[in-house]
Amino acid sequence: MTSSVVRSIVMVLIGLLFIFWSGSVVSVLIRVIGAAFFLPALLSAVNVFLTRAQGKVFPKVLISTIDIGSMAFGLWLMIAPVSFEILFVKLLAVLLLLFALYQIVMIALGQKGHRVSAWLFVVPLLLIVVAAVLFSSSFHSLEVLPVVFGAVTVVSGFSDLLITFRLRRKDDASAADIVKVD
Repeated sequence: MTSSVVRSIVMVLIGLLFIFWSGSVVSVLIRVIGAAFFLPALLSAVNVFLTRAQGKVFPKVLISTIDIGSMAFGLWLMIAPVSFEILFVKLLAVLLLLFALYQIVMIALGQKGHRVSAWLFVVPLLLIVVAAVLFSSSFHSLEVLPVVFGAVTVVSGFSDLLITFRLRRKDDASAADIVKVD
């Protein structure tokens, strides 16, 4: 499997995760991100103190300060994920926008002198609209957002898979034309 097929499958699975666990998925993801900040910083801080205890003189004050800040931020994310939910939704909207732009560029570059159906651009353009709505709106209730984001991600995954196979088929047809020319 190519990386684009794997990416599409992962997107569909993430979208389904958002749909089926819509009540708590945002909070869980924020806590996981918090753990990703906290645990490496904790290990690094322990390492700094262990190397100091062994008599190494190298001053690691800056690293220790960054570790303490990262641990504090990670704890904040794990303890109070609600305060970061709106920011997290804005981040997801930016990621949707970037993925939509990536799809448009891939379709445009994949043409290679062939005409590509305009319907391949429909899903990326819809993703841009959804990303703009998610980014520009302030949501008072985040109950529906995970379902919307999950559905959009599932559609994006299938669209990416379709675009990948469609462009690959065009590449194969181009290669066949080159072979026939002799």
